[in-house]
Amino acid sequence: MGFDIQMFKLLKNTYDKYGEFKETLTIGRQGLHTPKHIVEAILNVTGVEQTEFADDVLTKFLGSSSVDSVDFSNYEGASIVMNMGKPIDDTINRKFDTIIDGGCLEHIFEITTALKNVSKLCKVGGTILHVLPANNQCGHGFYQFSPELFFSLYSEVNGYSDTEVFLGDTTNPNWTVQIPPPALGQRHDISHPNPLYVMVRTKLVRESFLHEEVQQSDYSYIWSKSNNE
Repeated sequence: MGFDIQMFKLLKNTYDKYGEFKETLTIGRQGLHTPKHIVEAILNVTGVEQTEFADDVLTKFLGSSSVDSVDFSNYEGASIVMNMGKPIDDTINRKFDTIIDGGCLEHIFEITTALKNVSKLCKVGGTILHVLPANNQCGHGFYQFSPELFFSLYSEVNGYSDTEVFLGDTTNPNWTVQIPPPALGQRHDISHPNPLYVMVRTKLVRESFLHEEVQQSDYSYIWSKSNNE
């Protein structure tokens, strides 16, 4: 788990769009996997230190007032040791302005619980970021993810807004494209010769967010059309 060039491009774009990250939580302790001169070029800053973890970059250059991390183990010094695949303990009531999943959820078997926990840890009005494997990484983790999941999950009816989905080539940082929501009754069938990330940004806008009735959008359209005939 760590910040590479595609992640830094998403972080910079998010900072430019929404401002300081404020109280920040990373899912897994995020390593700094990009040479400092490239980080400086992307963020348009100087003085980046080549440290093991990316916490300092978040606090010094992206406006994080604090950086916590949550992991199943403390092997990398996570500040919160917790199984994200289990429902969050009610005693953990701290919420964060920015939550960054830099390649962790694919390793958690109970993925629907983990996604719900991410939103439970986010403040209303906060930003959620994911950078996860999309294809050609079979065996890397338990899962690879489709843009459809995030368009259907992070919808306005479910309590989210401004959801944006991008695909980024893991071998070519210059190849990043935004994916529009699929047209009604349609789906995206995307193939690419290289491994891709799916990169997601959304805003949580309602405390009572919904995850219980998520359906693939083209099927939902077909079902509703059939019911209305």
